[in-house]
Amino acid sequence: MAEPSLEMIMQLLPQMQQDGRETRENVRELVRRVSGVEQQLAHVGVEMANLNARIDRLSDRVERIERRLELVAT
Repeated sequence: MAEPSLEMIMQLLPQMQQDGRETRENVRELVRRVSGVEQQLAHVGVEMANLNARIDRLSDRVERIERRLELVAT
């Protein structure tokens, strides 16, 4: 196999540099998108905690109603 000449390397260098720039831009876009997903996931976690708190309050209310109506043993 022939050793690459300086001329061949210089011909390939601009395309390699362009590929590197495109790769960097793609990585930046992926970082932005992952950040957005992380924010959405955090929001979902907060909403789940809020829903769990509401369910707990409803469960307490149902228990009080059942006791008041003597539907369960106290």
